[in-house]
Amino acid sequence: MRTPDSAAVPASLWQGIATAPWAMALPVLLLGTFSLLFGEHVPAGDGLGWDGLQYAAMVRDLPHMIHAGELNSYYAQRIVPPFVVREALMLARLPLDTASIIRAFEIYNLALLMIACWSWHAIVGALGMSVRGRWIGFGGIFVTYAFSKQTFYYPVLTDVTALTVALLLLQCYLRKRSVALLVVTWIGAFAWPVVGFTGALLQLFMNSRLSPGAIGLPPAARNEGGRHRRRIAIAYATILIICIAAYVYATGGNVDLSTPCQIPDVVTRLLGPGVVPCSYEAAVTGLPALLGAGLALLGLLGSWAAAASVIACLVRVKPGRIAMAGLSLLVPILIVKTISNPALENPSGIRYMLEYMTLPPPGKFLLPLVTLSVFWGPMLVLVVICWRQFSSEIRCLGPGVLGVVALAVPLGLANEPRFITVAWPFCVAGMAMALDRATLRSGFATAFVVLTLLSAQFWMPLNLAPWQPPDHAGLFEFPKQMYFMHYGLWMNWLSYGIQLPAILVGALWLRNRIEGFRHNAPDAV
Repeated sequence: MRTPDSAAVPASLWQGIATAPWAMALPVLLLGTFSLLFGEHVPAGDGLGWDGLQYAAMVRDLPHMIHAGELNSYYAQRIVPPFVVREALMLARLPLDTASIIRAFEIYNLALLMIACWSWHAIVGALGMSVRGRWIGFGGIFVTYAFSKQTFYYPVLTDVTALTVALLLLQCYLRKRSVALLVVTWIGAFAWPVVGFTGALLQLFMNSRLSPGAIGLPPAARNEGGRHRRRIAIAYATILIICIAAYVYATGGNVDLSTPCQIPDVVTRLLGPGVVPCSYEAAVTGLPALLGAGLALLGLLGSWAAAASVIACLVRVKPGRIAMAGLSLLVPILIVKTISNPALENPSGIRYMLEYMTLPPPGKFLLPLVTLSVFWGPMLVLVVICWRQFSSEIRCLGPGVLGVVALAVPLGLANEPRFITVAWPFCVAGMAMALDRATLRSGFATAFVVLTLLSAQFWMPLNLAPWQPPDHAGLFEFPKQMYFMHYGLWMNWLSYGIQLPAILVGALWLRNRIEGFRHNAPDAV
């Protein structure tokens, strides 16, 4: 007969393995090594991709581009990955040709993913997550299309640098390492522009926490809050149906119909000329997503008490915190101005972002939900369907993290899911903490694992057929659509029509496996 002590040995052994630092890094290393040896590459640009052509040019001749004034401010904010790859190739005395650059970026990305795994291990330790929470979070970050497939399929990008920097920022914030946070912000600001704002928010509120009453609703208010949420859900569904009906009536089902509308001249004078054709059909299509983002921001804040607590935290910020936040922003801005040529046109800007937030491809309602879910997997779906509990956990982490996630909400509307990369680890940490408080029914692990593996697509070949030149043509057609079905701006109707129902079915499957959540207690904050 087994004694209680002997029966506990396998459980303790499993606990030790599951929480070991190497346990999460090992599967990432194995998958990355397999992709390095046998993985496919995007055919565009001879494997460099589209943006990768510019990054390869920076690897080959970055010093000359800076001195000759050939670098615009957009790419000046992305010089760290090309600089590291260039120095590594030169140190190894390897040629700066296309094949070497692609291989160097692959190795660079894999090394960063190892650092990212270590950082996630430190984060879950600081947050005191259970084994369940830390592994759900691991799946939400590393077993995604973004970082288990695209990282090696399209390696010459700055996305993995942005992810690693974001994890290090969260780690420094939780450990209250202000100087380390500043250094990481400065480095990351030259891989992903929004890092400067993220670091500044975390510096500003590093020592601030919201009041206990601002984190969750008191018991007496929960039933009333539930009634309000039902009314809001009904009102939102009504508006969505009206918008869809108005679109169908105006177009007669013709998805190619476009009725031009005028952008006020004052917008053009302030933000420059437009890049997206303005049409009433696009505006109607974007309205439900805009409204949903507004409701999400209100839900993220939670209550007037939370708003008052954020203001109180801001008032109490000490001058030293303000100085560190200012340095987080100003130093990268000054360096970018020094090394870039302001006369050169940038491929993106504020006007571009605002137009894609408000004017999505006509007729593809709730497209941000589709493209974000496809790119980031079922963790994104969980964040949406458990937004109230997720928001409560984010408020627990303080106004700095609250600001980082709030900044990601409008960025998610642009239908470029990569735009929220820096905020994604913060979102995953909040959702993993919420699931640690959840009572899960049997089958949740199966649902999450199955949906995660399906959406990650590291097992699926994207180059099913040769791509026809030129690289910028036929993006809505297969086989190129195999890659672009993950990006809302280039997702065709077939991909949209298949993926939206699949996401909704997955959302129902996951929601039915969650019984309920324990509310945050004031003494646990």
